[in-house]
Amino acid sequence: LLKEKNIQYYIFLIPREVQVSSLEWEPLYSAVMNEELYKNDIPQTIFKTFFDSQGIQHIDLLPIFRENYSPDLYFPVDPHLTQKGHYLISEILYEALKDIIK
Repeated sequence: LLKEKNIQYYIFLIPREVQVSSLEWEPLYSAVMNEELYKNDIPQTIFKTFFDSQGIQHIDLLPIFRENYSPDLYFPVDPHLTQKGHYLISEILYEALKDIIK
């Protein structure tokens, strides 16, 4: 539908906190899950493969969240982003889209 209407769009993938840092893994999952899974990027790989095959523009935030990790990107009791996490995304999206926005 977006292609039919000639509407440009980007999809961005927001990582779960447990994908970003082992510090986020410990309190919630250490007793029930394999610790190596926190390093996993399977969801991003699956989606990126599909997006590439369909020519859909996308931005994977996982590498940037790992590089800029801070415990206050996510709330401590659930996987939602805090104001700082949303701000990081806004900076990334602005840099990626600023030429299109102008």
